[in-house]
Amino acid sequence: ARKPSLSGWLSQANQFYTNALASTQILKALGEFGITAAKLKAGQSEVKMLETVSATQAKEKGEAQAATQARDAALDELQAWLSDFRAIAKVALEEDNQLLESLGILQRTA
Repeated sequence: ARKPSLSGWLSQANQFYTNALASTQILKALGEFGITAAKLKAGQSEVKMLETVSATQAKEKGEAQAATQARDAALDELQAWLSDFRAIAKVALEEDNQLLESLGILQRTA
């Protein structure tokens, strides 16, 4: 059997509590098992809280993905700039390997 999604489960749970609380016949039948309207309302409140938490988590997940994409784009841009900088430094300092090494640019020796 396929496990229902959280949104599907939340929808079913909301429907259950709404219908149970709206029907005196259902409330009476559940009351025989110690399930009162107050317990149903408490359960309904917990489902609503879970809905809110789930929506917040989904929003934050989306924001985190957007932040990761922005970070990756910035790193790509920085890498391109650094590549140009290294190429220019190699030309400008080709006579002074020590200065190149101080910039972290190691030259191969033949």
